[in-house]
Amino acid sequence: MTTIGRKEARKLWVEALRSGEYRQAKGALGMNDGGVKAYCCLGVACEVYLDCGGVLKVSTEDGNVLYNRHDAVLPEEVQCWLGLAFADGTYERIRTLADDNDNDVSFDKIADLIESEPSGLFEEEPA
Repeated sequence: MTTIGRKEARKLWVEALRSGEYRQAKGALGMNDGGVKAYCCLGVACEVYLDCGGVLKVSTEDGNVLYNRHDAVLPEEVQCWLGLAFADGTYERIRTLADDNDNDVSFDKIADLIESEPSGLFEEEPA
């Protein structure tokens, strides 16, 4: 696991979402269609985790990129690294970052949402 703290990890994730380096995909963490890669917002988190020295098994199945055999929700390692309460980015009890991504919410708006720390998105920090 990387030595970067949760707040720094979240900052790097938000920066990556705003960077313009990632094409947005729907329905999977990542897609590789004929060499053209695209990611959902959670897939971008996996890529940032890898860039920071985290270790995940990355594979492709039917054009979908899998991280530790997960294709729709975060592997536990990435979820813990970011301090997310749920692997699909659930917040405000009924909304998820995964659904926002799949419903055409832009990476910029998702980054804004992450920075606003909505209720339930992140685990409580120990006192």
